[in-house]
Amino acid sequence: KLFEYLFGFYPEKLWSFFFGLIIASVYYVGLRIEKWRIGSYIFFIIGTSIAVALALLSPSSENTNLVYIFICGIIGISGMLLPGLSGSFILILMGNYKLLMVDSINESVKLNIDYIIYLSIFILGSVVGLFGFSHIISWLFKHFKDYVLSLLTGFILGSLLIIWPWKIIAENELIESWYLPTLNISTFISIFLMLIGFYIVLKLESFSKDN
Repeated sequence: KLFEYLFGFYPEKLWSFFFGLIIASVYYVGLRIEKWRIGSYIFFIIGTSIAVALALLSPSSENTNLVYIFICGIIGISGMLLPGLSGSFILILMGNYKLLMVDSINESVKLNIDYIIYLSIFILGSVVGLFGFSHIISWLFKHFKDYVLSLLTGFILGSLLIIWPWKIIAENELIESWYLPTLNISTFISIFLMLIGFYIVLKLESFSKDN
């Protein structure tokens, strides 16, 4: 209910918080790269280009196609296995965060059959992704760690275009345009929320190192 409320009434503030989280993630994922080689820069550029292309060519929009929801489950759980990413972040980029993590849960409690199906397909995809991709990701990290991290760093950086809080959303829920904010109380609150998001990631990283 909380996220549904925030998405409905305070989207700029919620995106600002996410923006802070992602900026910090870019920094910390980049730190894990042991040595920047030519190949690392190439994969970084590829990752950034993919994310920017997603924002410009096919911006995030809600999709209730069951095959797409299944894929969301696979990719979302796979993202949780990678440093600097989360399932929620992946779902935001794919446009289905609100559908699967907010609406489907709320409506399933009300026994809405359509949303129960959405949630079930998503969970099934997550299970398939967990068991099917964990070994692949482990192998890639073992043999190409720096390249994988470079790709991730670039992808997360490029995805900031999608997370940017100040944007105009068209009726079909696609991003129509971006703009710079005016300096007012609302903007300062948004910037403060960005800093909170950044600080949370900073503290989580510090906690993980200590433990």
